[in-house]
Amino acid sequence: MNPFWNQLYGLIAGGFVGGLAGFVTNRIQGRFQMGSARSSVARALRAEIGALSGRIEKEYLVRLNIEIEVLKQQRSYPSHPFRGLREHAQIFHALGPAIGNLPTALAKDVVCWYISLSIYQERSNELHELSITNSPDFIDYAIEVSELQHASFAQLVEMACPLIQKLSRY
Repeated sequence: MNPFWNQLYGLIAGGFVGGLAGFVTNRIQGRFQMGSARSSVARALRAEIGALSGRIEKEYLVRLNIEIEVLKQQRSYPSHPFRGLREHAQIFHALGPAIGNLPTALAKDVVCWYISLSIYQERSNELHELSITNSPDFIDYAIEVSELQHASFAQLVEMACPLIQKLSRY
């Protein structure tokens, strides 16, 4: 056979094998990078959700229990210093689109948890405003909002444990 054709066939076969090897290597590297990004996002969210739920449980819910008792027994407003205006989800907001590296169902659960946190923070602002007005006309409403707030944040803390476990898988 002509050496020219042998070289041409060798070139074509080498190009095909080299291209295939490059494609496979690229896919493996892409999956590794995706897994690494997913793991980093999951670790950061796990840490923040754990810290937030721990503070809510150990500090805010305890204080809220005391405030509910004061509202019910003394029919007066305790101070409610937590206004909910500060940003308590800095890691979540800093990650932004990187949350898309998580599986869809898990990303949805994470976003739902943080949306709930935001809603409850807004309600904390309402409690703060009620304590500033200090109107006896709104005591029953303040009790209702406080109890709703306590139940909501307690549920948020309960939701945190399974969410952290799901994030631990990545």
